[in-house]
Amino acid sequence: MYGHDGKVYNVTMEPGDMVLYESHSVLHGRPFPLKGRYYANIFVHFEPAADLSANEAAKIGDLIGLQEVAEDNRSQLYRVDENQWQPIHEAARGAHIHVIEYLVQQEVDINALTLGSETPLDIAILFNGEDHPVVKKLRDLGALPFSDLEETEEAEGEKYDDDEEDSSESHDEL
Repeated sequence: MYGHDGKVYNVTMEPGDMVLYESHSVLHGRPFPLKGRYYANIFVHFEPAADLSANEAAKIGDLIGLQEVAEDNRSQLYRVDENQWQPIHEAARGAHIHVIEYLVQQEVDINALTLGSETPLDIAILFNGEDHPVVKKLRDLGALPFSDLEETEEAEGEKYDDDEEDSSESHDEL
């Protein structure tokens, strides 16, 4: 095999030996024909662990990892991915109640919307079912489905319109 230093190394193995190398970045192969009738190999492919993101930690329910990410950079708790999923959406999908509770304590928007206009409650229902404990917990924490958010926004808009009319009427009276 050619090492990262550019040198060629011959590795002769005996039964029971194990060699670890980066097969994706090191040129390797059998330079001579095999002497014998058979052989057995086991290949284990791995990737070095990268720094955990808040979304990944929430997805797997790793509260300690999520807290470590937040200590380094609190804004990661609010970071959106390409689908506008935040860690709270990942925690809702995975039914990780302890992570949801932590995120709510950190003042994450419990009704944050994804690119598809789904709230964490919508995600929890979709992936875990209406009767799941995570759905109950989200509701107890004040989460709403998107359909209720729309109604709330419309009602607030109407209230705002009514307030404008009231102020213009009182203005006219003066």
